[in-house]
Amino acid sequence: TDTVINMYYGSSTAANQQNATSVWSNGYQLVQHLPNGATLGLNDSAQNVSSTNSGMTATAGQIDGGAAFNSSGYYTLHNNMKFATSTTFSAWVLAAALPDGYGALFTDSDSDNGLFLYEPASQVELDYYLNADEPSSAHISTSTWHYVTAVISPTSTLNIYLDAAKDASSYSHQVAQNLNVIGDQGIVNGAETYTGDVDEVRFSNVVRSADWIR
Repeated sequence: TDTVINMYYGSSTAANQQNATSVWSNGYQLVQHLPNGATLGLNDSAQNVSSTNSGMTATAGQIDGGAAFNSSGYYTLHNNMKFATSTTFSAWVLAAALPDGYGALFTDSDSDNGLFLYEPASQVELDYYLNADEPSSAHISTSTWHYVTAVISPTSTLNIYLDAAKDASSYSHQVAQNLNVIGDQGIVNGAETYTGDVDEVRFSNVVRSADWIR
């Protein structure tokens, strides 16, 4: 491309010129890098607000640090996020084991809706549940990092992406309005938990294109 990137370094007297607000604008509601692999930080780079940790630990991530889920830990996102009729949410996930039925990734604190890992016949699929199962046709392997994305458009069309490739299945769907728990079924803590690691969690209230996701 013709994009120009400038880098300035080597001077300890250089002023801090970062502008996180402008970097993470354009609809971002949450951006979590989960650094640094030693101390778990749940700060949101988009709004500079932290989430609430309930038993999570720091671990090596796909990019620098990540968060480890041990089938009982989870964390609750801050309440500054605003979901509209359009939503995109994504993360890097590394499933340590097959879920026992469902393994919650992003769930609604007021219901049993959200994005899960789902295990039919010893195979792991992505499943967006909103009063009914809507699984992906692609499968996820355990002990391997995967980039998972779910996009819901204003026309209520749901598309799931696995490793930036659009799944063959698409559905008519609404947005679950309170996707604010990661790693646990929000309405029943301790149920349908996820075992594995997560990194680079991002929520937007806009529809991201396939090119953007790639």
